[in-house]
Amino acid sequence: MFRNLEERECGIGQSLFDGMISVYFFTGIFFTLGFNAFLSQVADDFVTGVLSIVGGVISSVVVAWCKDRWERKRSGR
Repeated sequence: MFRNLEERECGIGQSLFDGMISVYFFTGIFFTLGFNAFLSQVADDFVTGVLSIVGGVISSVVVAWCKDRWERKRSGR
């Protein structure tokens, strides 16, 4: 099986290392997936909020511009 003690220790160390790598790998995968899901939800809410604010500002500017134009036309007659 093992020729000497060093080979045996390397074999055990290597299998332990491989096991730790797979644990860290799967932990990293699940952390990344969870973090991605959290960020996408936050990003969706953030984008929705920003679009709502931008839409409100644009709407206010358009209404003010239309009102100003209407008043200029009315006073010019």
